[in-house]
Amino acid sequence: MTGSVTALQLRMFFGELIGIYTRGKQISNRLRTQFIQEGLSWQCPAYGLAESGGYHVAGEDVLIEAATYLKQVPMADKTFFIDLPWILPMMTPSFDRLQTHYSTTEIQMRMIAERQARNSDLKACRMLANAAEAAANVTGASVPDECETPAGLTITNAGFLTTPSVILDGLRQAAQRFDENDVPEGKRYFACHPAQKHLLISDRQLLDKDVLQIPNGDYAKATVYMAHGFEIISSTAVKAMRTAGDYTNVTGDNATYTATSTGTHAANAGICFTDESVIRLVRKELEMDSWYQNSRYSHVVTSRVIDGYGIYRPETVVAFRTS
Repeated sequence: MTGSVTALQLRMFFGELIGIYTRGKQISNRLRTQFIQEGLSWQCPAYGLAESGGYHVAGEDVLIEAATYLKQVPMADKTFFIDLPWILPMMTPSFDRLQTHYSTTEIQMRMIAERQARNSDLKACRMLANAAEAAANVTGASVPDECETPAGLTITNAGFLTTPSVILDGLRQAAQRFDENDVPEGKRYFACHPAQKHLLISDRQLLDKDVLQIPNGDYAKATVYMAHGFEIISSTAVKAMRTAGDYTNVTGDNATYTATSTGTHAANAGICFTDESVIRLVRKELEMDSWYQNSRYSHVVTSRVIDGYGIYRPETVVAFRTS
């Protein structure tokens, strides 16, 4: 079909689906992404804090007087894995139906792109929830105390899904934790259950223009942007993770998404994170393909994404749990 009108229409339609997929990734789009061309894994170092220096005395050699001057920046190797291709196929008897606006098939195709985006976000949420319970990257007897990095943090309160003041107090604690861990103030996010967003909108102080110097949302439009320095992201992936319960790796998961303890996913009620909390490793973004199957007189349309997630900086994650 190269050069045909049908091929042109398909390229335009598939381009639209890729746009839906890209816009639908609310969580994974905000994470640091590393693309690889081959292989199933990638390594990079995670650094601790630099050890304190000292005042130099005239005449002393900074290498000979190593105990005073020569210091270290400890590090730990981190390995990230690509999962097997995640594929969604469908069959349609006619490309014309595929290209017809508002047709059943066209809606189904859109749902495929949205579901691919949801799957990427769901994996990201599971890894972020695990990161909140992960140990520090750099720690141990051989590492000076001042060089160690903190672990992740989990805050538990039964009111996280029902009480606005509890959510705001949790965000205050998370912001304080980030400040104490020297986490940069930019690119801080709060991925929340949709119910939590609407609870926050009911707190008029977040929207009151007499209190705030800049607009922070609109009560009538049910929007709220930030609280305690965190950009608020209402994510159905957070709801889906909680509804599905604690996850256990299946065949095809090369990264470790299994819940680290009881309630890690099932009791999750939002995650505070940054762009460096988890790394998304990508071999192939959304790819659409199609071919005609003679035996069924139908066209097969497939979509696939090849990616994986891994914990990078657990000290930049705070998870909320209801139990």
